[in-house]
Amino acid sequence: GGGNGGERAVRAIGRRRREIEGNRVCLDPAVLQGLQLRFRHSMPSPLLFMVTNQKYSKVSHCGVLDFTAERGCAYLSDVFMEDMILTAGDWCEFKIKTLPRLQYVKFQPFRWQFSRIKNPKDVLTRELQSHWVTLTKGDVVTIKDDEKKAFRLSCVEVKAAGRGIGARRATAGSIINTDLSVEFAPPVERAPEVKLIKINTVEEGKFKAYKGYAYFRVKIVDPYRGVQFRVGPKTEDVFLFVSKNNQYVTANDAKLFGSSHDPKPLTIVPSSPNYSKDWYYISIRAKSGVRYFLEVKETPQDEKKILSGWGQKKSNSPWNRGYKLGGEADRKGKPSYTKKPELGRSNTLLRNARLAALSKGLKASKQEERKTDALRLPTQKPKLARQRSSEIRRMRAARMKNITVAMKKEDTEAIAKRGSLVFAKLMRATSREG
Repeated sequence: GGGNGGERAVRAIGRRRREIEGNRVCLDPAVLQGLQLRFRHSMPSPLLFMVTNQKYSKVSHCGVLDFTAERGCAYLSDVFMEDMILTAGDWCEFKIKTLPRLQYVKFQPFRWQFSRIKNPKDVLTRELQSHWVTLTKGDVVTIKDDEKKAFRLSCVEVKAAGRGIGARRATAGSIINTDLSVEFAPPVERAPEVKLIKINTVEEGKFKAYKGYAYFRVKIVDPYRGVQFRVGPKTEDVFLFVSKNNQYVTANDAKLFGSSHDPKPLTIVPSSPNYSKDWYYISIRAKSGVRYFLEVKETPQDEKKILSGWGQKKSNSPWNRGYKLGGEADRKGKPSYTKKPELGRSNTLLRNARLAALSKGLKASKQEERKTDALRLPTQKPKLARQRSSEIRRMRAARMKNITVAMKKEDTEAIAKRGSLVFAKLMRATSREG
């Protein structure tokens, strides 16, 4: 095709050189000659073009990388060709355009996984500064995170700098040497629900997966017990993936996994590096319509370490300051002590676990107290130890008070007796003198 100055229709060809990224294009040298004839004294800078796909009425804008393309052709990046709905050999029109500078842009990601990127604004800013010259409302920008995963974002809103009518009505602008403010709208694709389940329960249902996965999370109650995960039924292909920090764990990034055909459940013990004292995130993969069950339970009692408590013997270990909670009393009625696991003093999770363990024996201790009508040893309930010690202190104080009163009474009687003897002696002495 032909045209004057900055208007020219050329064939679009896909990326032929690696340096073509974003919306920077390579144009025909004839376009540069036409621009030089049209702008003899002052060539506009930067050179920006409006690109039009007449077949689908798609309009966008771009910048120029160089003028080294074949005659009658333009080299575009794969991302820009996809956004312009172009294939190799299609016709598109380039027209020189003057655009205002943008100060605000709002993007909407297509995939919900975009919210998992760390510092998304930094990643987007780096990508825009490297490969993009202009932004038009409706453009689709493709960026890559630190792990080289590609994400597509739609430009849903732009605002140009200035207060004029042109700035308010602008739907495109330049982002070269601008202080651009970026915001994100909620993703088009809705994130799947992460269902909360309780430990020591079985979750059943019909599999309605989100692209092959159903997501769950479970809160750990006792941080000193292992956890077992089991899925079924064995007649179906149900796969299990577990993580302690990835909320949407998949087969690609899971370190712990199992299936319904495994003879034993997936067990995580406290000594394992993948053990968590807070949350576990679980995902299940199966065919749509399959009825499944997920069982999450703690390991048996014999694998549990005794929790620490209050009101008992102190630990002398420098890294394990605190109290030891004894187990059940032995035959002689003396509490037995066990070593406390090495944990810091300011562990709120440990405190919650202690309270949970102590509350279990509360009902049983109350029933036994009503039957025997006597105080139990303070191994299950620290409050009993405090009550017992306070009663002993009161008894000792009362005893000391009685002893003090008795001593004062004896001293008073002795002093009065001595006084009467002295008075009698004085009376005898005065009677003799008389």
